[in-house]
Amino acid sequence: MFWLNNSNERQLAFGVGSWMQRVFFSVKALSRWIEQRMGVADVNKTLWNNLVPRKVNAFVWRALNRRLPVRIELDKKGIDLDTLLCPGCDNVVESLDHCLVLCENVINVWDMIFAWWGVGLTDVFTVKELLCHKGKSSMGKESRLLWQTTIWVAAYFVWKNRNNQVFKWKSKNSSRLFNEIQQKTLSGYT
Repeated sequence: MFWLNNSNERQLAFGVGSWMQRVFFSVKALSRWIEQRMGVADVNKTLWNNLVPRKVNAFVWRALNRRLPVRIELDKKGIDLDTLLCPGCDNVVESLDHCLVLCENVINVWDMIFAWWGVGLTDVFTVKELLCHKGKSSMGKESRLLWQTTIWVAAYFVWKNRNNQVFKWKSKNSSRLFNEIQQKTLSGYT
């Protein structure tokens, strides 16, 4: 049970029977505590973008903390799979970086997005480089936020497309996927 006291601080009450203890907390402090217990490396650098839905923010958090179930990670946990190869290209073992950034089918999408924004060459090789990419140096604060929104939404749709291919045996080619990302981004995906 929690409530706000007169000074608008959140209090958490817990206990058994008549014994009750009150603890003051903030959501930020609680989030850091949880992240520390989970072994998250950059506890102070949890990113959040209010322009995208929570599920996209959660996806980005999971991607940056390497908590997405790609085939190489599932294999490390002892889950027996028919193949470790990427379902998109069927040429390389599916790692997180390969799945979201380096797969030949995904590189085309990133090239189109970078060209659409006039950012230049796609110069990213890891998930962290992609999701933390700052765009052009000439971008203002608002443009950088929209760039981040585009990148995050695109990465989410790349992952969603990968899952459709794995679980539903259907996926979109890079042009159709790019068009969907453009539409979602331009319509203020929420």
